[in-house]
Amino acid sequence: MSGPSASPGSVDADLKALLRQVKLGRIRDTLPERLALARAEKLPHADFLTLVLADEVDQRDRNSAKLHARTAKLDLSMRRETFTATGQPGSTGSSGTSCVRCGSSTTPAER
Repeated sequence: MSGPSASPGSVDADLKALLRQVKLGRIRDTLPERLALARAEKLPHADFLTLVLADEVDQRDRNSAKLHARTAKLDLSMRRETFTATGQPGSTGSSGTSCVRCGSSTTPAER
């Protein structure tokens, strides 16, 4: 392993191989940036490790959600951020909802 002689912000081949071996190969994508941040802010080792592993967990969560959505054949344009109570995109839904079956209407205060 080349160790400390590697240039700041770089990831040597031995470290890359070890990360792949322990199934953390995706850390390579953000590691140079995180190394530079850790050096600049003089992060303690434990904080640096927490930061890097949190990046890995976030990436795995995103990939898992994408895989589940693809497997379930979900419409990826349907997002929680665009959902409205009235079902109309862009509508705030604040004027209440109406029942399709009976036509009755309720306001948020009545619910």
